[in-house]
This record gives sequence, structure tokens and C-alpha cells, in this order.
Amino acid sequence: MNQEEPGKGRDGRPYSAYSPRAWNLVYLSMFLLYRNSYTPITGDPLTDEDNEIFYRVVWDKMGSLSFSGRSSGLPRSYAEAMEYYQDLLDNELTDTYMLEVGRKLFATPPAPEDLPTALRPVWPLISRVAGEVAITCGMAISRPKVRDVFGFPFNKVRRIEYAIICRVLPVLYHRLPKRISMAPLAYNRWQYEQLVSDLEGTQLTSFRPDPELAPQHPAPAGA
Repeated sequence: MNQEEPGKGRDGRPYSAYSPRAWNLVYLSMFLLYRNSYTPITGDPLTDEDNEIFYRVVWDKMGSLSFSGRSSGLPRSYAEAMEYYQDLLDNELTDTYMLEVGRKLFATPPAPEDLPTALRPVWPLISRVAGEVAITCGMAISRPKVRDVFGFPFNKVRRIEYAIICRVLPVLYHRLPKRISMAPLAYNRWQYEQLVSDLEGTQLTSFRPDPELAPQHPAPAGA
């Protein structure tokens, strides 16, 4: 396998991971991974207002990673961010050696370190099934340009697979115990909010959480 020269994509165009636009492309791609996964997992559609709130929440958690310059910073509203993201896809996204590595990891995930010994002999089969599900879901929630670069066609078979997955995931999400359906940090936050709700039910102000510890969501530009 031939690797391209450092700092050049397969098309020969130079690129840099330190470029603000390249960094913003990664940032917004991660945001959309979370945002576009929400409805297939929960079954709940997002409105325009929900999208704006979603963007503010992620900004609150990860906004410090954004560049601060006027020409390199991220947009502060969801609508502007989506226009900017499409521009980044059209002008910045290119095939690289690291994307090839990502494709292989995507298609055949490596065995987890804590995988039980009894499952290791059948992991290659599990890996292929898990990879197919990951590819199907990943391509379904991605834009056409991303699908083209990754080289995973969203064909008729995958569309049928995705429709089935979208029916199964919400059922599992709502019926499985939250310890299983939530990520560890999300589960801890849910436990915290449940505890706050129970303590506030006593109507004792001494149990109220410190307002300074509550998440702060900056208003979008122009608000």
C-alpha cells in the first residue's frame, strides 16, 4: 500500500491538520455525529429550535476547542454552522492515508481489550457484523460528499438495513436500563438530575444545586 507524501492528500493537494478550517471540519463532523444519531437512537425528531439548543449545548461543552479569530472561529448558530460545514466539505474534505485507516477500523472494529476470552474466537464474525451496522448507520446520517470520500455506497440493501435499525434502536433505548443505554458520563448526569429532583421535592432550599454549576448555553449571534 502506497502512502501519500506527508501533508498531501491522494489528489496531491496540500493539507494541514493545524489549519483552522481543517480543525473546524473535524469539530463540526463530531457535532453532526451526535446530532444525526439522536433521532435514529431515540425515535424523537428534532425541530429547528431543538437543533439550535443542541448546537448551544455542544458549544458549551466543546466551544473552548474552537479557534477565537473572526475568520477562523466557528459560527454561533446552527443554521450558519450548517452552511459553513457544507463549504468545508466542498473545499477541504479530501481522501488521505488516515481516512483509509479509518475506513478499515470502521469496517472491521478491533477487539476490545476487555473482551471475554470465550468470545475471542468468534470476534472476526462479530466484527464484520458490527462493522456493517456502523457503516450503514454512519453513511445514512452523512452527507453525500462524505459518502463519496469514504467509498461506502448507501445502496438499496443498506437503506433497508437502516430502516430496520431505526425501528429496533428506539425500542432498545427506551426499554433497556439506563445504565446500559447511556454512556457512563451521561448516566452519572442522569443520576445527578434525578437526585436533584428528589431533593427539590422536599422544598428545602439547602438542597438546591449551586446555580454556578449549571451548564451555561451562550445565546446565538444577534440574540
